[in-house]
Amino acid sequence: DECASLSSQAISSTLPGTGLATRPAATAPPASCDKAAAGAVTRSGTYVPRHAEIALTRRHGTFMVKGMVNNCLTFEFHLDSGAADVTLSRTHFEQLKAARAVFPAEIAGEDTYVMADGRTATQEIFLIRSLQLGPMTVRNVRAAVMPGDAPPLLGMSFLGRFHAWSVNNHREVLSL
Repeated sequence: DECASLSSQAISSTLPGTGLATRPAATAPPASCDKAAAGAVTRSGTYVPRHAEIALTRRHGTFMVKGMVNNCLTFEFHLDSGAADVTLSRTHFEQLKAARAVFPAEIAGEDTYVMADGRTATQEIFLIRSLQLGPMTVRNVRAAVMPGDAPPLLGMSFLGRFHAWSVNNHREVLSL
C-alpha cells in the first residue's frame, strides 16, 4: 500500500496503533492511510491516557522520538522545546502530500520564525490532523515546513498541549 511504502522510506519502523484517537476530518484520508483505532479525545483534541512514557533514542547529543503523522507516515523527531512549532522538512512534507495525508485546506500560509542563530526565516505553515507518540495522540497541531532535508523537530505546538511533560535522562523516556 502507498502509505506503508512511503512510511518505510521515511523511517525503518513504525509505532504501534494502540490508543489512537480519531475525529472525522472535513475530507477523510485515503483508506490506505486510515490506521486509526478507537480512543478518547478531550475537547482540545488530545488523546489522554493517565500517563505515558515514550522511549527516546539519544543521537548526536539530542533525544529523538518516533511520531506518526496523520495516521500515515512515521518520522523520527528531534525533541526540541526551543522550537515554537513542530517542523518537518520539505522532503517529508512532500511525502505526506504524495500519500494524500495533507489536504490543501490544511495549508495555512506562511509565518516568520526566529532561528536559534538569530536570523529570521519565512516558512510554510500547515495543520497536522494527528500526531501520535506511543499511545498519545494530539489533534490539530500547527507545523512548519523547513527547507530541504532539515530534521523534523517536535516543538511546543505538540509538547505545550500537555499539562506537564518531562524527560528522564537516565531512563531515556519522555513522560507525558
